[in-house]
Amino acid sequence: MKAIQFLGMTAFMAAMLTGCSNDSDLAHSNFPDDNIIRVTAGVNGAVTRAEETMGTELNSDFRLTVVNEGSDKYTYGNKIFKKTGTEWSSDEILVWQDAETPVAVAALAPVINSWDFNNIYNNQDKFQIFEYVISENQNPQEPGNDLLYYYESNLVPGEALKGGKLNIQFNHAFSMIDINVTLGTEYSKDNNNPISEVTVGGSKIRATLDITNREGKGVAYASTMGTNLETDIITTPGTFTKATTDEEKSKAAYSCILIPQKIDANKFKVTLKTSSKTYVWTSPNAITLETGHRYTLELTMGKDKLTAQKGNISAGSWKEGTAPDSSLGTK
Repeated sequence: MKAIQFLGMTAFMAAMLTGCSNDSDLAHSNFPDDNIIRVTAGVNGAVTRAEETMGTELNSDFRLTVVNEGSDKYTYGNKIFKKTGTEWSSDEILVWQDAETPVAVAALAPVINSWDFNNIYNNQDKFQIFEYVISENQNPQEPGNDLLYYYESNLVPGEALKGGKLNIQFNHAFSMIDINVTLGTEYSKDNNNPISEVTVGGSKIRATLDITNREGKGVAYASTMGTNLETDIITTPGTFTKATTDEEKSKAAYSCILIPQKIDANKFKVTLKTSSKTYVWTSPNAITLETGHRYTLELTMGKDKLTAQKGNISAGSWKEGTAPDSSLGTK
């Protein structure tokens, strides 16, 4: 009986050791022989017609920080990665310590100027909380308004890498709103869009960024430091679709990036201007804008008034390039 138990335990231990060995082999099969940090990069939020989440290709430079708490030698702060062809690379050769040592990894995009995000991390103070301002004039839209971030606090290279590369999928730090305007029949005969400008009012444009959420307030929120006034934002014009029959109505689309924040009732407003009239819609309800969310506001303009369809603003996921009236990309 003891011999049978002994043999059973031996078989069990052998199976356990084999399983551990297989896990280790799998980790090392994804880990590069030269330990060099190589990456691929995209943007979360795109959804296919089949509703499968896919990453949109990233085409802007970004900064990468890798923090190895046990070794300054394998810690790299604020390194710029650029894309040449299909490959991303840095001016420096960065290496992982090994396949098993966990690290914290953070990245920010887009890097448009050489000084963008150049001091997000330092060895003494670690990850920094910093201020960021979006443009109040978003016509045309500037890539820098759509701040992208990536953060993983406990990344084990041997487990996270695929084909020897770290797949960095960025997220949107801010919010976006699409404003779809249906024009009254009095505008149906206009060949061109009669709206000259659309502004969004009631929001603040200066943000606090905390990509590690150290303060527990979220990744991005309206700054409370100094003066941060409510500012009118000029939106980005999108598609104008002219009515083709007397029964149809023309439609115009606009969009803008907003800082995540809470806006009190009767504060958030949309103003539409034509050559002869100004239309204003004010939200009767309080509005909460969240990181990575894309909102839609359906408005009807005509008969000297601007009204909201479906009651108010609806929220959804950030669906890049799939909405027909989308006027903002990730490049």
